Amino acid sequence: MSRKLIAAASLVVVFVFVAFARQNALVKPAAQAAVVVTPRWLVLFEVGPKFDASKRLQEQPSFMEHVTAIKKLADDGALLVGGPLLESFESHKATGAAWIMQAENEEAVKKLVASDPWVGGELAKIQSVRAFFAGTGAWLPKAANSATPGH
Repeated sequence: MSRKLIAAASLVVVFVFVAFARQNALVKPAAQAAVVVTPRWLVLFEVGPKFDASKRLQEQPSFMEHVTAIKKLADDGALLVGGPLLESFESHKATGAAWIMQAENEEAVKKLVASDPWVGGELAKIQSVRAFFAGTGAWLPKAANSATPGH
């Protein structure tokens, strides 16, 4: 074989390898490598055993301490959005809560959640903590709306 033919064949092998590697995420394009996905978590709560369903949220024990704790989580950037889950808008009866949080891992989320006096006081208990990717939505910045995980 001539040197030109070997060089051309080697070049083809390199191109095929690079294409295969990109397709299988071994090599990421520069634009893709710049996308950083912040770990976010969907935390679902149910009412705890000490929650008195006959009282409004504001009448529950340690309500103001709960508000102070979640405001601190929001001010620190850990709590992105959160609020009660309601039986209906008419009754306003709380059945739990949902939070979207930002933290490095699930253990960090649970530690942050434990700072809420309603969790420690058994007025609320964690139902689940799930990894959450905000793919699109009106609340997201426009640049984030076009990003998808793994793409």
